[in-house]
Amino acid sequence: MKKPRRCGFTLVELLVVIAIIGLLIGLLLPAVQAARESARRSSCANNLKQQALGVHGYHAAVGRLPPTRITDHKVTWSVLILPYVEEAGFFGAWDLRKCVYDIPQVTRCRLLPLSICPTRGTGRPMVNEVPDSSFHGHGAGPFPCAYGDYGPTTGQVWLSPTHLTDGAIVMGRLDDNTPDNQVQPIPVVLDKPWRSVTRFTQVRDGLSKTLLLAERSRAEAAFASIYNGDNNAGLFAGPANPLVVDAVAKGMGSDHPGVCQAAFCDGSTRALRADVSATVLGRLVTRSGGETVSPEEF
Repeated sequence: MKKPRRCGFTLVELLVVIAIIGLLIGLLLPAVQAARESARRSSCANNLKQQALGVHGYHAAVGRLPPTRITDHKVTWSVLILPYVEEAGFFGAWDLRKCVYDIPQVTRCRLLPLSICPTRGTGRPMVNEVPDSSFHGHGAGPFPCAYGDYGPTTGQVWLSPTHLTDGAIVMGRLDDNTPDNQVQPIPVVLDKPWRSVTRFTQVRDGLSKTLLLAERSRAEAAFASIYNGDNNAGLFAGPANPLVVDAVAKGMGSDHPGVCQAAFCDGSTRALRADVSATVLGRLVTRSGGETVSPEEF
């Protein structure tokens, strides 16, 4: 009698097949992850591009660049460019005279996809803002506010008054004839005219070689709300403020491996190397320092 023909796999053959499948997955997974990160980087760059175009739209309408913030405790550039990034309805929910803490929570906690780096995504806790002074009478807080992953490049270091910093986008100014080198009182309710300070014509180092916007480090995004001018005077960068390459320090930084994405004053975007020299970074954020920077340096 003939032996019955054997069907199916032996245990050894099954284990070999599983091992081969596991090896193939191990080889393909890094490529899949790299492709996903490449797509996220492209989407992040597009966010920066759209916001840079929004800044250009504001400049075309007003004749000046938007300020990092109107003044302390008032709204930031992110609110002011809303009509120029197809968010006119959301802009109408804001009262620019009021402190951000006096704006309804549903408004100040609204997340905008345009302000979120896809690599970080959403699902993070709101920024629990603590007022840096008590003169407004808001109490100690904390006040929940929306987070965002992009900010304007203000200059190399903090100066007071902050509108004297050397970046393209700097703090606003009350239009009350106070000399520009004097600190102004911070209004509880903004009932006087105010003005932005800088124009594109003042970016004498070249629009294509001066930073306008950049990614904020994870710690920076968790510390200061995207809409709130309190605790948020923009991004400083240079020898005293090098590019952040971890999740702990505050400043200009990114979660993209090896790069930090930025928009230049001409509206173009570029990924800065994570190891860019702090000196070169300082030259890129100044609007009229007279420095020469080649693309190979960053």
